Amino acid sequence: MQFIRHNHPRNGATAVEFAMVAPVAFMLIFGLFECSRLVMVKQAATNAAREGGRKSVLATTTTYEQIKAVAVNHLLAVVPEELGANAISVTVTPADFGTVTNGTLITTTVAVKFADISWLPQWFFGDLEVRGTSTMERD
Repeated sequence: MQFIRHNHPRNGATAVEFAMVAPVAFMLIFGLFECSRLVMVKQAATNAAREGGRKSVLATTTTYEQIKAVAVNHLLAVVPEELGANAISVTVTPADFGTVTNGTLITTTVAVKFADISWLPQWFFGDLEVRGTSTMERD
């Protein structure tokens, strides 16, 4: 059996194929980058909440500002410098440290809007808020 080889010119076929495949490939690559960054920020927010929680359960901690400073400082590793502490929300429950006694559970929550720190336009993840929470018992 003989194979017949046809020499049809395919001028521009590669360019057309690339033009069809490239947008999908780039969206997948950028999507992977953005999802990886989301996981990184989520982990950093959880760690920041844990560090703020550790500060909040100490008997020497008497103000909310002390806890916020520790949590924000920890999360600044992944938040762009131009946004700084303005993009980070820290919530501590209960808020009144004057009534907190030993054995009281203190919850520290650190949140940041992903659109503020995203590398891609806001439409990719929308108004997603990344949160980290830690609950510890006061010493």
